[in-house]
Amino acid sequence: MQHSIPSFLKSIVVLAILSFSLFHDARAQQDVVTTPDVAPVLNSCAMIEDRTERETCSNQGMMEHIMNKLIYPEDA
Repeated sequence: MQHSIPSFLKSIVVLAILSFSLFHDARAQQDVVTTPDVAPVLNSCAMIEDRTERETCSNQGMMEHIMNKLIYPEDA
């Protein structure tokens, strides 16, 4: 004698799983970031109040550091 799950029970289980996954996905999309992303800045640029100028200062400082300190091998 073989026991089988009636098809309507299988349908209910599938529907429950789909409902849970959709609910879980909807909850994940509702999460809101309340703090803005702030890029790290060089200490020499930290006192600049304007965000764009501060980021520009940091980017230029990092590029200068890379250009002055990075030694690219001649074999490459």
